Amino acid sequence: MAQNVTFAPHFGTGVSIGTTATSSSTSIGLGDKTLCLTNRSAVDIYVRTSSVTPTVAIAYNDYLVPSYNQVTISKSADHGYLGAVSPDGSGILHVIAGEGY
Repeated sequence: MAQNVTFAPHFGTGVSIGTTATSSSTSIGLGDKTLCLTNRSAVDIYVRTSSVTPTVAIAYNDYLVPSYNQVTISKSADHGYLGAVSPDGSGILHVIAGEGY
């Protein structure tokens, strides 16, 4: 029997970041283990979590958040930063920490 598990956001922790071909980063929920990522743009966005600001480390072969899609990913609890890059132009990524999937 399939289990219906939902994502429970930590309200008030969401942040939107602008992305370009040059990496950008933001602080995310240190201690949290799940992120919901919403790509609000027409370009693909690649992301990576890190325990240090990952501005230089983010690459086009990291986790893909397809254009106009939402994904939920797990992360290490000690990762407090998210880096993002969009090689095909500027984009907007909304990030919120929470629990579940």
